[in-house]
Amino acid sequence: MVLSAALDSGLVFLALVAILTSVIGGIYYLTIIKEMFFSLPDNIESKIEEKNFSILDIDNKTYTIQHVSISSPISFIISNITLIILLFLFMNKE
Repeated sequence: MVLSAALDSGLVFLALVAILTSVIGGIYYLTIIKEMFFSLPDNIESKIEEKNFSILDIDNKTYTIQHVSISSPISFIISNITLIILLFLFMNKE
């Protein structure tokens, strides 16, 4: 409806840009869905153990990576995006 109104007004370039961005956005979201449902999880523990990580607590206790459990990078991204959306819902002023 919006694209046909833009074409009726003679804004062909705007309609092409809108179609192009829709296709790019669709491909982006389909790759996320493909990764979530059809890809096997990587072995994160072996990649993390290659690097020497240490986390310093407030009480000056040193924790290594064995004390931290990471379930999945995708769940981390989803939780951060959810928190950002909730932030905008509760703090909706400009």
